[in-house]
Amino acid sequence: KNAIDTIRKKFDNDPEVLLYNASGFFYGGILDLKPEVLQAALNTTVVGALAASQEVNIN
Repeated sequence: KNAIDTIRKKFDNDPEVLLYNASGFFYGGILDLKPEVLQAALNTTVVGALAASQEVNIN
C-alpha cells in the first residue's frame, strides 16, 4: 500500500501497470519444509499479489 500511495503522490496519477515479482523461497527438500515456512511463502506470493492487485484496482 505504501509503494502504491507513493507512486500516486509522485506522479499525481494511478498506476496503469502492476509488476509483482515478490517470492518466498525455501532451501531444502519437501520433507524438511515446515508448515509455517510454506505459509510465509504463500503469504508473500499469493496473498501479496492479491493485495497489490486490489490496491492498484486496474479496470
